[in-house]
Amino acid sequence: MTALMIRITNCLSFNVLRLAVGCLAVPVLASDRPFGTMVVPANFPQSSPGDVETALLQAAKLEGNGSLIWDWAAEDATQTLDQLVPALRRHKLKSFVQLNPSPFGDLNFQRDVGGTSYTSPAVRQKYLDDVNHIASLRPDYLNIAAELNLLAVQNPIEYQAFKSIYQTAYQNVKAISPETQVGVSFHFDVFNHEQQASLMNDLGARDYVGFTSYPALGFYEQPRVAPDQMPTDYYQSIRDAFPDDPVLMSEIGWPSAGAGGEAEQADFVSHIPRLMSGVQPEMITWPLLHDVQLYSPTGFTAEQLLAIENFGLDVNELSLQWNSIGLRHQNGDAKLAWNRVLEMVDSFTTSGPAVSPYSGIPEPAAMGILFLASTLTLRTRRRAAGSSSAS
Repeated sequence: MTALMIRITNCLSFNVLRLAVGCLAVPVLASDRPFGTMVVPANFPQSSPGDVETALLQAAKLEGNGSLIWDWAAEDATQTLDQLVPALRRHKLKSFVQLNPSPFGDLNFQRDVGGTSYTSPAVRQKYLDDVNHIASLRPDYLNIAAELNLLAVQNPIEYQAFKSIYQTAYQNVKAISPETQVGVSFHFDVFNHEQQASLMNDLGARDYVGFTSYPALGFYEQPRVAPDQMPTDYYQSIRDAFPDDPVLMSEIGWPSAGAGGEAEQADFVSHIPRLMSGVQPEMITWPLLHDVQLYSPTGFTAEQLLAIENFGLDVNELSLQWNSIGLRHQNGDAKLAWNRVLEMVDSFTTSGPAVSPYSGIPEPAAMGILFLASTLTLRTRRRAAGSSSAS
């Protein structure tokens, strides 16, 4: 979905956000639970300040992260981020800011950034300036380039130009906000199909590896498989390629439109702990809190339509599914998946002994406890190792 992310951050206007978050409580420490969502309010894009505040409170129930995606070449979202990042922190949510430099690998420049290519010195400097501004907000996580591997496939020359932007941006962010975790994300299906592990390593320094995944979409004409039929090692290639890196599932979702309906979407949520058990991600982000009605076949550029075709996708089905990937309906009503998410989050524990590998497929709630315990154990070992090396 990052490949053509709706302009949520900018459409949540500065004034609406100021009204919605201006009277929030004092900042508090964020939760350490792994599951969060992109904070898309009800009735978007006609959301009221009340809708925004309600969305923040709903996201806070997950006690994880709140994510924002900026379609960088199309808009200026700095004022919105200035308001929303502190709001997430006040709601005990980790802040996860993501920039998308090239939706579906397409250079869709719609605002004046000094040029129309990442080879342009003016464009490069503008991108770095905006990254520096985000770093000044001190988000917990920063994705400098969402689904960057799509640009590598669609436009290798621009990818090579952007690679050096990333390397400079990483160093800048760590200088401004050393505690911010910095990296990029890759689309999981393309990563597998194109065998792109070396591509991630070639980028240089990183604090995590990020991945987006929409298994129901059927990239490369893969047959749709029901959630309960997905093998437990579905995401094992991530750990095969990056056995020691912290992993972020920067987007993972399943639509309620289509053959399976709401029940299948909720079923996918139930199986997330099982599917993540071998990956042990540090963070998992669902892409939309509420459904939208913004994607349509006529809303894609010619280059994006070509990319969609090349990836073996049907644009009509793609639009239908992306609009319905929220955990709640556009009018604010809860879907089955929302209730299932709350059950899954309640199953998480923040303490416990290390868990040995489990060969069976336990019930989702039990799997959630195993998953989180092993994740926290892995984090503790990494921090201990970091402390030892520092001393």
